[in-house]
Amino acid sequence: MLELDVILIPFVEQAFDALSEDDKQRYEDLLAQEDTELFVWFMDRQIPEDADLARIVSMVLEHARTRKL
Repeated sequence: MLELDVILIPFVEQAFDALSEDDKQRYEDLLAQEDTELFVWFMDRQIPEDADLARIVSMVLEHARTRKL
């Protein structure tokens, strides 16, 4: 989904390398989720029940809010 790419790709390009190994794994786990779940978390701003996924979703959203275009 294009909407997800707009959020996820800049995060990978600008922030992924600086993540801890645990957070990198969380990001990889995030990408293994269904697009429909990702859409709900990022577009509807719902929080995943899984604490690890909630952490990385929060980090991605914060990056999207604060990144320079």
